Amino acid sequence: MDETTFPEHEKLKAHQDEARTVGDFIDWLNCEGILLCARDDYDELYPIRKRIEDIIGDFLEIDPKKLEQEKRRMLDEIRVANARAANK
Repeated sequence: MDETTFPEHEKLKAHQDEARTVGDFIDWLNCEGILLCARDDYDELYPIRKRIEDIIGDFLEIDPKKLEQEKRRMLDEIRVANARAANK
């Protein structure tokens, strides 16, 4: 399996320390009862209801759809390799 065919995973791997730090910080905020909020058109705050993984993906500019497609391609490649190995 050639890693260069999985650019979203490469980005995630290259920034795994930052991703872990951001995730830990957001988790700590949540445990402290601190909510991330955004402002609406009327300048009122509302809580952001995003998964931590999605926030990290946005921060690192990783497309979750492309990441999922890459995961499926990886699994397909592993299945093909396993089938070849079983036929030898």
